[in-house]
Amino acid sequence: MALNIHDFLWANYGPIMDSKAICKVLHYPTVTALKTARSRGRLPFSPVTIEHRRGVFAMTDEIVDVLERIERERNLIAVSQKHETEDNLA
Repeated sequence: MALNIHDFLWANYGPIMDSKAICKVLHYPTVTALKTARSRGRLPFSPVTIEHRRGVFAMTDEIVDVLERIERERNLIAVSQKHETEDNLA
C-alpha cells in the first residue's frame, strides 16, 4: 500500500510543521529564505503562530493543500501543452 502525501507528512511531521520541515518539503534553500518570503507576504500558506515560540510554523494539512495545488496546476499545464501540440499537428 502506497502512502499518499497527507499520510506521509503526518507520519513524519505530525499536525504542525516547523521551519526546517517546511523548507525540506517546499524546497526553500534555507530557513532564512523562508523567513524572508514570510516577511514579504510570499508564502503559499498561512503561517501559524505558537505562543512563546519563534520561527515559522504551518499546519500540515495546509502544506498538503499547497502540494496538491501545485500538482493540479502541473497537470493542467501538461494537458494544455498536449492539446496545443495536437492542434499544431492537425
